Amino acid sequence: MTLSEIFQLKRFWLILGLFVVILFGVVAVYSKNSHDNVFPEDFLFGSASAAYQVEGYSKADGKGPSIWDDLVENHLDLVADNRSPDSGPDSYKFYKDDVRILKEMGMQMYRFSIAWSRIMPTGDVSSLNNAGLQYYDNLVNELIANNIIPVVTMYHWDHPREIQKLGGALNPIFADYFKEYARVLFTRLGDRVKYWITINEPSIFCTYAYTTEDWGAAINFTGGEYYCAHHLLIAHAKVYRMYQDEFYSKQGGKVGLSLHTRGYLPKNPDSASDREAAKIGFLTDIGWTAHPIFSISGGYSSVLTEFVAEKSKKEGRAWSRLPHMDHETVKLLKGTADFLGLNYYTSRLVVMDPNPFNGVAFVLNDTRIIQTPAPHWPQAKSTWLYSAPEGFRQLLRWIKKEYNNPDVIITENGWSDDGQMEDEERIEYLRQHLTEILGAINQDGCNIVGHTTWSILDNFEWMRGFTEKFGIVSWDEETKERRPKKSASFLRQVITTRQIPQ
Repeated sequence: MTLSEIFQLKRFWLILGLFVVILFGVVAVYSKNSHDNVFPEDFLFGSASAAYQVEGYSKADGKGPSIWDDLVENHLDLVADNRSPDSGPDSYKFYKDDVRILKEMGMQMYRFSIAWSRIMPTGDVSSLNNAGLQYYDNLVNELIANNIIPVVTMYHWDHPREIQKLGGALNPIFADYFKEYARVLFTRLGDRVKYWITINEPSIFCTYAYTTEDWGAAINFTGGEYYCAHHLLIAHAKVYRMYQDEFYSKQGGKVGLSLHTRGYLPKNPDSASDREAAKIGFLTDIGWTAHPIFSISGGYSSVLTEFVAEKSKKEGRAWSRLPHMDHETVKLLKGTADFLGLNYYTSRLVVMDPNPFNGVAFVLNDTRIIQTPAPHWPQAKSTWLYSAPEGFRQLLRWIKKEYNNPDVIITENGWSDDGQMEDEERIEYLRQHLTEILGAINQDGCNIVGHTTWSILDNFEWMRGFTEKFGIVSWDEETKERRPKKSASFLRQVITTRQIPQ
């Protein structure tokens, strides 16, 4: 072989080697991008509802009155459209239609809540109502028969009137009543239900139910939001401990709770002050109720305890509006969740408040930050709801870092409008937020295991009545016939392909 031939051969192998390297690089990048765009095989998709918002038949089959029955029936003028949930989709009667729609969309789980007063009209086990229990028995069976996982919320804000006569969640005894209520649910349904959510959004419920006279329990009590949340956290923890001690070995289910939060973004990312404001936003919003359960230290965060104590002192109070959490309570609460249920809708840009001690004694004034939406964020029918998917991603990263990357199920995420069947804005909202979930899973390493769209049906949105529609399914006013919207087709495509269509 001549010298020239040897050089040509070396050149050939060099070019071939370079080609192989480039080819493998392209394949690797393609594989990574393909992986980044696909939901994991075990990721669960579902939709959600709440008993008071969809069931109707508020007095059927021995159901007792809840705090919401009392408020709405006696003050219908407070509801935006003067309508009660009894004029809604009637899921108590048409639950099989709901399950059919879920199956047609390919949903893998359904999050629904149980009306405490439907199975215990007075809230006490002595008033056990088998007709109410049978309804939930039937619903669970119908879901399982259609290969849909039931995710049961025990308490979605509607405790019985008789429990409220004791003070409701302002009274520590609430936790003991709730524990016995939960025992009935575990005993009756726990052989089939493997995902339990004890309490939905304690921070939202407590912030309004016990600081105003026109929402929920309608008790205006200074510091009521903090006492309420304190007792709800204890109620949750007692139920979790009971399940572990008495039911887990036979039933093998998971128990968590659903917490609400906004996302918080520094108005100026280059400002250390604004970044600190975002940190405070997380610690005083989701951190209020998550820190005692998911943090390594347990208890309330120092950011919350120190500022509320200081502000309470300036208000002339003998003690802090935020209850003290003693060592035994810290121990009781810490680690009492198998997953974090996360309800996320919107975000805010934040800066530090130059006058943090101004404002009335109220949890929303105990943050030291000022919150505003970005001008370019689209706004929903609900005045508080702006689409800010970047805030969602930041929240998911924060939870991973702050709480040691727990399993997270997105238990609520949705968009309100006027009820359009061609609901393009909802589709775009879901598309963007599902994209951020994918990024959080595949790029950030967050343990997000499921997503439930709020909500399965256009329902009774509390004091907004039926004026704001969150459903991916509409229904006929006369026949109650379910009518899937365009967003239902979008979600069906996502579930079927495990990818987000562009």
